[in-house]
Amino acid sequence: MATRKNVSAATVRAWAKDNLASIPEVGHASVMGKDGTGERVRGRLHPEVIAAFKKANKSMTYETASDAERPTVTVTIKGTDSKGRARSIKRTLLTTEARALLGQTGKKGRFNMAALTEAVQAAHDAESAAA
Repeated sequence: MATRKNVSAATVRAWAKDNLASIPEVGHASVMGKDGTGERVRGRLHPEVIAAFKKANKSMTYETASDAERPTVTVTIKGTDSKGRARSIKRTLLTTEARALLGQTGKKGRFNMAALTEAVQAAHDAESAAA
C-alpha cells in the first residue's frame, strides 16, 4: 500500500515559489507575502495553493494541524494472515469513530477499552466473513 509523505508548510511554499504560474492569483499573497518579495512570509497557505500542490505532487501531502492531529485511539485485535496463521492487528480509530462504534454520541471521557476492542473485533470479523 502506497503511503503519502506529510510535508511542512515551508516545503509547500518553496514549491509554490518555483511554480507560481500554476497557482491561481488569489493564492500569490500567501506565498510571496504582501510586498511580493517572498521573504519572511508567515501565516496560513491559501486553499488554492494547497490544492495545486496536492494536484502536482501525488506522493506528498500537506495537512494542517487540524487535519493531521485529530485525537485517535489504537486497539489491538486478533486476525489471520493469508495463510491462516493467527496474527495481532493494530487498528487506529478517530475518537469520533470509536464513540460511534460504542454508541456514545455526545459523551466525553475515557473509553472502556475492553468494550471497544470487542466492538472492533466484531466489525473486523464481519468484514472478513464478507470477503
